[in-house]
Amino acid sequence: MARFIIEAGAKMVQGRPGTRGGNRIYVSVTDFSGEPITDLTEQNFQIYTIDVARGGSAVEIKKFGPIVKSDNAQHGFYWMMIVPVENRQWVRGFYTFGLTVERGEDKGQTLVQLNV
Repeated sequence: MARFIIEAGAKMVQGRPGTRGGNRIYVSVTDFSGEPITDLTEQNFQIYTIDVARGGSAVEIKKFGPIVKSDNAQHGFYWMMIVPVENRQWVRGFYTFGLTVERGEDKGQTLVQLNV
């Protein structure tokens, strides 16, 4: 089993209070020696709601993809668009999510926060 090093940040894009628009999470995945992990798919990622704004809801991944640089190479960076589950809407406040990445026996996790 190898340990993934996961770093993530969130950005409010279209998901403003009172909407179902998507907000982005950007993720970097490397192995323990710092080599980028470039072969992951949406199925390798899970997002868990840890803390939501009062009246807010859990989220789900709506879109996902690798970030490809101008040299057409994938460098271990990914993006995902998250939206509230079950036709719920964003509520103003802070959200904290747990993000896990697993590929076979290899795994890692991090926290990511979003201010809506």
